[in-house]
Amino acid sequence: VYREKENLGYDLDASNMTSLLHVEVKGISGDELLFPITANELNQAKNDPNFYLFAVTKARTKSAEIHRFSGAALRKKFRFNAISFIAKSVNP
Repeated sequence: VYREKENLGYDLDASNMTSLLHVEVKGISGDELLFPITANELNQAKNDPNFYLFAVTKARTKSAEIHRFSGAALRKKFRFNAISFIAKSVNP
């Protein structure tokens, strides 16, 4: 089930007869595991035991490779750097 528009921190639900996964997918043109991840997605990775991120490297080629990470594995494998902030006025 496609869930991205619901802003849950993942793109879709994937299930079989015994389990349900909350799946986030990142398509990467090159072969380096480098991609943006939102605070909401990272929060989901930290708090949801059913969260999995699938990173597809060389996504635009016939030799695409799929890399799967549980939330815990994602947090161990990667370093997360802030790339933007939101500024909100403190005085109305």
